[in-house]
Amino acid sequence: MMTDQTEFRGSMAALGVRAANAYAMAQHATVGGREILLALHRGLYDALVAAKFAYEKGALDKMCLYAQRVMRIVLALKGNLKFELAGPDGRVLARFYDFLLTRSMKILRHPDPAGQFQSMLDMLRPFIERLIATGDGGAVRPTVRRT
Repeated sequence: MMTDQTEFRGSMAALGVRAANAYAMAQHATVGGREILLALHRGLYDALVAAKFAYEKGALDKMCLYAQRVMRIVLALKGNLKFELAGPDGRVLARFYDFLLTRSMKILRHPDPAGQFQSMLDMLRPFIERLIATGDGGAVRPTVRRT
């Protein structure tokens, strides 16, 4: 039996990919816009990797700096994307960002912060890979680092 959190994580990852597809199919993002979107999501991924690594090394001050970077990127995405242009999946994408933001703010309250960072990375990875694949019809191979 799946827990609510597991179901939510699985559905959010799948819906995040659907949202990326919606952006690509509707071509609401220009090539430059898509590149910016990809760069921001790669930065988000890198900040999560760095925060997780810092936490695992006991460098909580650095972890907090990277978690703040995660929050700033998510807030920039939420404040500048037009979710309504992606149709129903746009709302899912907005919820996905809310989830990442909330999780980042409460990371140290969880009994397994490293696991929480990893779950965020696992949810974000398919979204980034889909953005890469839709950028030029799939010719670009994903370069997202696996942790």
